[in-house]
Amino acid sequence: MKKISLLLVFCLALSCAVLPFSAAAVHQKEPEMGAFSYGDMIIEEVEYTRKVDSIFFFEGELPQYNYGGPNGGKACALNATANIIGYYDKWYPQLIPNFTSYFFYSNGQLGYNFQNAAVSAMMYDLIDVMGNVANGYTVSQVKNGLVAYTSGKGLFAAYSSVMQSGSFSFDKYVYEMSVGRPVFLGLSQYHMAEIGTSGNTDYLGYSYPLTNDNHAMVGYGYRIIQYYRLETKLVWSPTLLNPFRYITVTEEVNFRNETFLMVQEGDALCYLNINHSFNAFDAFGVWIGN
Repeated sequence: MKKISLLLVFCLALSCAVLPFSAAAVHQKEPEMGAFSYGDMIIEEVEYTRKVDSIFFFEGELPQYNYGGPNGGKACALNATANIIGYYDKWYPQLIPNFTSYFFYSNGQLGYNFQNAAVSAMMYDLIDVMGNVANGYTVSQVKNGLVAYTSGKGLFAAYSSVMQSGSFSFDKYVYEMSVGRPVFLGLSQYHMAEIGTSGNTDYLGYSYPLTNDNHAMVGYGYRIIQYYRLETKLVWSPTLLNPFRYITVTEEVNFRNETFLMVQEGDALCYLNINHSFNAFDAFGVWIGN
């Protein structure tokens, strides 16, 4: 394994956190956000003879709005909510007044416009309905704030859980992606990830040490890599004349699979590897409509 500086990994420059609902007595208030920072990256080499690389993500990915005001280190839930609004602004332009969130390249591909004063104004309007960013936000503040904000625009916000028996469900996540709903992720343990390739070797990077602080991001896609290699083994193949006969067999074996979420974090687009110490305390698809 090799260790490299995070300066080489652009998507790990951001930091903020969100805490889950309290599971304790009802008189205890919901915990709020705290700040954190990432460490270095551990690089693992995976050699293979063949791989199947399946990827799905929203056209144009997501906007990359980032709150730049005071207490920005506690604004990850605010950033996530604002970028979900920017995503839906394509269909409901009243969500961000005086701003067109998207454009098309010459080849017809969708893109998102950079943040400007209108986007910043929208984020301050979110603060009005979600609460003071200095204290951070709980999940209920996010949900209630988004309902209040969209209601003020003549729209509604609804949510569909991506949890199963208290754990993150990748199958439910895939369904939300298939119907075009971004997923709000409340994370309590995770590694940020990077993927590099050279020849028949992949270089899988994981943020180190493991991040145990809580955080909010938005999922907009996924990537599944299935690795294959040739393996040779002795197989018992008896005959009448030789009941102890063994032969050498070489076959292709699927020896490893890796699953990544494609996520937006502030003004960066990143990977999360859910096969390595991944835990979400809450995750839900977000639907805004009229």
